[in-house]
Amino acid sequence: MTTITFEHKVARYFSEKLAWKEARVLSAKPLAGGISRETWMVELEYREEESKALSVRRIVLRMDPESSVLESNRTVEYTVLRALESLTGFPVANTICNEDDPSYIGSSFMASDAVSGVSEISDIMNSPYKEAGVEIALNHFRTLGKITTLNYRSHNLHQLLAEPTPHRVALDTLTPWIESLNNKNLGPSPITAGAIRRLKRQLPPPPERIVVCHGDFRHGNCMYQSDGKITAVIDWEMVHLGDPLEDLAWALSPDWQPSAGEGKVAGHITEEEAIAAWESTSGIKVDPKALDWWRLFSWVKSTSLFSAGGYHFIHDKETSVIPAISAWMAIHHSEKAMLTLMGVLK
Repeated sequence: MTTITFEHKVARYFSEKLAWKEARVLSAKPLAGGISRETWMVELEYREEESKALSVRRIVLRMDPESSVLESNRTVEYTVLRALESLTGFPVANTICNEDDPSYIGSSFMASDAVSGVSEISDIMNSPYKEAGVEIALNHFRTLGKITTLNYRSHNLHQLLAEPTPHRVALDTLTPWIESLNNKNLGPSPITAGAIRRLKRQLPPPPERIVVCHGDFRHGNCMYQSDGKITAVIDWEMVHLGDPLEDLAWALSPDWQPSAGEGKVAGHITEEEAIAAWESTSGIKVDPKALDWWRLFSWVKSTSLFSAGGYHFIHDKETSVIPAISAWMAIHHSEKAMLTLMGVLK
């Protein structure tokens, strides 16, 4: 019995479903990154028209896994990416297709064109990227601010994503992370419980508008070029509607800053410069006290994510030890940060 390879299934899909003539996969490899979907880089050769020469196209497949630390909706992610393509000057990969039928390649998936650039901190802190480090850092926050300008209603995203009211957005955003902590409990966590009580007691003022939030905007989820430009924002699996300061607080977290640039945001600029860059494209003036609320929220959110990873390792037969190590090390780190923000530690 002949075994049909993954590469053959992918080639057959693009040939039969999208009419990419003579499609043939030259290479396919899994990529790291993303917490709810398997990601593959595929190099595919095909002929656009009978009279044209063969072309080679690099595409990224985002595939639904059997189980995941984080539940997310692929169709929502794909629809948001399509909407962002209309946002002038916003760096987003060109979308190709969104396939619900798992029979084609063994899983439901979405596909987009691959983009050039690097994403990891270890890359951008070394040549040839470090020479453009200041511009990369500023563009990082300008790009984040740009997301807030997307008119999500004109793209009917409010029909796919829960739309909170400005007066309830903070509590509505916090509640699912509390529920996740309760449902995927790794044991008593009095520091996190104390932080949650603080957040509930001292809710921030409502934002001037509800916006699309990436949910995990940081190094690792942007593609950078050596000239300082960003070619794409990737991994939109946590996208939702919320307070614009949520993404900003997450992006400013010390967890995402390279140690080589200690004391600097994105390794090269001050926090004041980062916030100013974000304000310049978002058109929103940052309320420092509200931002502090979202900073504390970010540590509760990261603790909830790491707890879910540890729970997934224990109960779902996860073979990678990374979620377990992250749960053990990162939760302690997050709780220390909570105590600092609450004024308990200096």
